[in-house]
Amino acid sequence: MKTEKVYPEWVQAQRVKGTTIKKKGDSYYLYKRTSKRVPGKKYPQPVDTYIGL
Repeated sequence: MKTEKVYPEWVQAQRVKGTTIKKKGDSYYLYKRTSKRVPGKKYPQPVDTYIGL
């Protein structure tokens, strides 16, 4: 079961495919979400790159 986080409309407008929103305190942060192959791991590991917001 996957739970969707509820963010304000203006925050959801910034989110596009390949990005994720994280909330820390009262601030929202936009990250580019990719994955990278790591030798010895069974699955690719997620990599978040800060974009802003």
